[in-house]
Amino acid sequence: MLSARGYRTAVIGKWGFRPEEGNQPSHPNSLGFEEFYGYIDHGHAHEYYPQYLWHNGVKETIAANAGGAKGAYSPQLIEQGALDFIGDHAAEPFLLLLTPTVPHAPSDIPDVGAYASRTWTQQNKGHAAQITHFDTLVGKVTDRLRALGIAENSVVLVTSDNGPHEEGGVNPDLFDANGPLSGYKRNLYEGGTRIPLIAWSPGRSGAGTTDRPTLLTDVLPTLAELGGAPAPADIDGLSAAPLLAGSPHAARHDHLYWYRDERGVTSRANTEDGGRATWLAEAVRKDDHGAFRSDS
Repeated sequence: MLSARGYRTAVIGKWGFRPEEGNQPSHPNSLGFEEFYGYIDHGHAHEYYPQYLWHNGVKETIAANAGGAKGAYSPQLIEQGALDFIGDHAAEPFLLLLTPTVPHAPSDIPDVGAYASRTWTQQNKGHAAQITHFDTLVGKVTDRLRALGIAENSVVLVTSDNGPHEEGGVNPDLFDANGPLSGYKRNLYEGGTRIPLIAWSPGRSGAGTTDRPTLLTDVLPTLAELGGAPAPADIDGLSAAPLLAGSPHAARHDHLYWYRDERGVTSRANTEDGGRATWLAEAVRKDDHGAFRSDS
């Protein structure tokens, strides 16, 4: 969609769709991204010191990690690839889908840094350090845009894909990660589904918040409007682009709907669901009202 408007496009980090092959229909290069570096497969992305990463359709061996060594931390490789892409294409329109794999279980990181002296478990220290790594990465991206003189013409969207997790021994309650909201990753309560979407665009957006619920499906039509491209007609998303310019008049969804068919479970999420975390579940929100249903 944006390539047709002259944009250079890349996804760097986790793709997450099988099969793990270079020349197949679900590969990023087959779906509009001219540049890809990272993990194709979801399971492979759980390895922070992988034997290889993919560059487009080719496996690139990481010699520093051969034989189980931990010489190259993949989030740092992803970071460098992202900053290089921004620098290489600063003089032309580009879309970078940056999908780092932190924070996520396992809580591996080369150095827990400022959290070393905490009386937390190693998993919680690692989780906190992973979040700091992610925050720092966002700062490096915005710093690079400023240094290249293109911040005023850029839009950065930062978001996640679910509420706090407890895999790998992480205690989300230690960090009050869902605040006043009930639920965790895999729950359909707001603690599991309501996540921040932060927009940064010095030339377009001022400080503030909006009460418009914005789904991840809204990102595609938002990018289309920002890039001057026609959005596909057969999608559920609605553009949030007017919000970025300070207008309150972005189209709103009549209702929001979630469906869960997930056999994975963690203790806190299962407790929150009354022992029904592996059941089929649905949730709907309309205005300020929500409804939940589960069925074994």
